[in-house]
Amino acid sequence: MIHSKRGLSHATIEHPFGDVRTAVEQTKKNKKKATAKPARRAAAKKNGARTRAVVPQSPGLPVILNLNAPSPNTVFGLAAFEYIERIQTVCEPAPIQDAFVAAISALGITNFALLEITPDPDTFGRGVIGDTMPDGWKQRYFEQRYAETDPCVIEIMTNPEPFLWSEALGKSSADKLQRRIFHEATEFCLNEGMCIPIYGPRRYMAFATLAGMHLDLTPASRAAFHVMALYTHNRLMKLAQAGQCPLPGLTRREANCLQWVAQGKTDWEIGEILNISERTAHWYIESAKRKLGVATRVQAVVRAVVSGLIAI
Repeated sequence: MIHSKRGLSHATIEHPFGDVRTAVEQTKKNKKKATAKPARRAAAKKNGARTRAVVPQSPGLPVILNLNAPSPNTVFGLAAFEYIERIQTVCEPAPIQDAFVAAISALGITNFALLEITPDPDTFGRGVIGDTMPDGWKQRYFEQRYAETDPCVIEIMTNPEPFLWSEALGKSSADKLQRRIFHEATEFCLNEGMCIPIYGPRRYMAFATLAGMHLDLTPASRAAFHVMALYTHNRLMKLAQAGQCPLPGLTRREANCLQWVAQGKTDWEIGEILNISERTAHWYIESAKRKLGVATRVQAVVRAVVSGLIAI
């Protein structure tokens, strides 16, 4: 039964379990809440309280969002632009690489590499622009010529957008060798990675690969990494082409190989002396040539000696 008295609804509701209750009190409570809400909002605004919005994700489970607090994506995006602005005034590659690693480490990335893509697999490893990858992984990757079958390198040729290592593996046939590449990377704590293709004039191609044990990436952080990698690549290339940077240091292996080159040893002989493969010895020598900015082995030895990087 429903009665009306002085504009106030009075309902008698039969509960499914047989109880009977009146809805008058509930109606009064609803009116009080409706009147109190605008007053509370006005008071909160006057006192400078933070505005909140309720975005229902599923029935009964609302999510409270603080509209005045920047999201993690916004914070990281601002940090990315600050990084880009900062590296424009740096004229040495090492601080740029250090800054890049520091900036991207917030989301689980521990290592990176910037490489030029060359048509000849034998010269693939010579186009390293900058990297912090583990030496053991680099040696194995180039020595085993993994670039020829790496699903990520194959994906870069056709996909201009950034992608995860696992996404590239999922698109490929994933044969035994390809799965082995990814499995061996985990031995160096490189469980997942993100590749960023880079294109330039005259069919120039390069890419950045960012890796770590666990990557916590959102679409926004992917976009930020994309921009940061492009600017890092462009800055390092500009410095290298302008010759503004001092000579980078050689690794111990690179210096040892150049010292034996100065003694007239071949790649095979150097490999036997240092207990490494002939191909690995060749890779270290080519890496030293690239760092020294020379075309021949003789030039590399001369420049390294003059610069005090090796002694003979």
